[in-house]
Amino acid sequence: MLARTIPAAARRVLSSSSSGRYSVYAWGTSAKGTIPVSEIIDEGKSGGGSSIIPGGGGTKFDIPRQVDVEKAFGIDDKDITVKRVACGPTGTAAILSDGRCFVVGSNENGQLGTGEKVDVPVPKLLEASESSPLSKSGVSTIRLGSNFSALIDDNGDLYSWGFGGSA
Repeated sequence: MLARTIPAAARRVLSSSSSGRYSVYAWGTSAKGTIPVSEIIDEGKSGGGSSIIPGGGGTKFDIPRQVDVEKAFGIDDKDITVKRVACGPTGTAAILSDGRCFVVGSNENGQLGTGEKVDVPVPKLLEASESSPLSKSGVSTIRLGSNFSALIDDNGDLYSWGFGGSA
């Protein structure tokens, strides 16, 4: 089995494996849904639980848990796989082989790019307006920060969003 560890924040790790079609594993602390395993997704959809309540500390996973990518990212096409996973200090993103990107986690400064400054307890598709070139290209890579994030699309264009204040 060939495995690759994805760069991660200090509190969680995601890893992918070439041993299967859907092989994403996660471990660490899931605060605000940042580890999208089944029970965390169910908890986020119901609106409860310590993993999505600010200051709740999150749910800890000491051993690797497989992420059900069909449930987490709505993959229903057997040819679509998880291409990349990125972890930031307060959020997680997954890029699919078709260029779609899903985000989950803390979003108090709009750092997940959903257009709202509310936490995202279950994976949500990152969408661009129809007038944006990003709506016609896929996401190539993404980096998540505490207060902002940035991505590069398949055309090599850079996009960023989040906290717009000055220091």
